[in-house]
Amino acid sequence: MQIPAILLIDDCTIAPFLGDAPSGPSYDTEQSYKCRFEEHRKKYKDKNGKEIISEGKLFLPHNSITSVLLPDSQIVINGITYYVLIRSPLSSFSPSHVKVILI
Repeated sequence: MQIPAILLIDDCTIAPFLGDAPSGPSYDTEQSYKCRFEEHRKKYKDKNGKEIISEGKLFLPHNSITSVLLPDSQIVINGITYYVLIRSPLSSFSPSHVKVILI
């Protein structure tokens, strides 16, 4: 079962993180998706153990983009650029959607 489309009231552009290149971070081609964005400030630790404050939560249907949505992927919502800190499927049995913590 997927997240109901009526809840996906926002639009976002996602560029999956490919890795670091000599010129800086490298991203795959941007694609647009329907989503739900909520401003949300909370303290987390990044992959190096440094404390970081999140800027929001993003909810996406569980689909092909979520499998390549790695930390540091770039997401643009309402003209503001965010980066993925944490991605987690929401449902232990059959994922219906994915929650993404943004910085």
